[in-house]
Amino acid sequence: IQSSIEGVRNASLEDLTIMVNRRMDNFLKFGTTTIEAKSGYGLSTESELKSLEVLRNVSLKHEIDIVPTFMGAHTFPSEYSEDHESYVDLICNEMIPAVAEQGIAKFCDVFCEKGYFNLKQTKRILNIGKIHNLTSRIHADEFQDSGAAELAGELNCISADHLMAVNNIGISSLAQNRVIGTLLPGTTFFLGSHRYAPARKLIDAGVEIALATDFNPGSSHIQSMPFILVLACLFLEMTIEEAIKASTWQGAVSLGIEKTVGSIEIGKKADIIIWDLDKPIDIVYLCPGDNINHVFKNGKQVI
Repeated sequence: IQSSIEGVRNASLEDLTIMVNRRMDNFLKFGTTTIEAKSGYGLSTESELKSLEVLRNVSLKHEIDIVPTFMGAHTFPSEYSEDHESYVDLICNEMIPAVAEQGIAKFCDVFCEKGYFNLKQTKRILNIGKIHNLTSRIHADEFQDSGAAELAGELNCISADHLMAVNNIGISSLAQNRVIGTLLPGTTFFLGSHRYAPARKLIDAGVEIALATDFNPGSSHIQSMPFILVLACLFLEMTIEEAIKASTWQGAVSLGIEKTVGSIEIGKKADIIIWDLDKPIDIVYLCPGDNINHVFKNGKQVI
């Protein structure tokens, strides 16, 4: 995150737009037609607003629909390394009101983790976000059990991301408060770790699961959702049917757009992938699972 800050702060709106457009082209090749994208790599008011503006501009012109999330609470920039509370003040008193006035972001997300934003700071930021009509998401228990999943339930977040280190209390909190668990096995794979999220335990407890790539400059350069399906079946012990649902319908629910995308139904957008497969499990057997012939967006063939 830190190594990306200067690049984002110094890049022009036009340069960032070109970069994001190229990345959206790659996502489209792998069958992704709607995506959530987060800010959080500039960590100043100006650069966070610029990042969200880039997402809006690309979404308006690209075939992919982009759902923007404000994540100024990603880490503490170097100028606040010795004064974390002042950066939290900046997020709450300046950034979030400015983001709300800009009117692009739909969600507010916080990286709640030991060494990043603690439970008290996270709660404050997300509650301020709610006041400004930003729906709460949370990065929870990625590296350590920090109690973030339990907080996600307490705050009625729409989703909790990662959850590799979630405990039983956290799982119960997610289930009881209908918080979607967004699992990101690509991050575990890309970092060479062996600690995957306990998907079976979450599912058995009644937590609805979504899957995503977590494509980012630090911990996952994977843009292929078919490969994420492979990882989900091999390492999260999910069935292919569970993985497909988590990558389509449940992802749409986690973004609050399930009435228009996420399933093939009359009245919804015709966002459809045509695979060169005999049966769904072939996505895994023919790993890395990129046997996509055609991609349709809004009924128009784009690949």
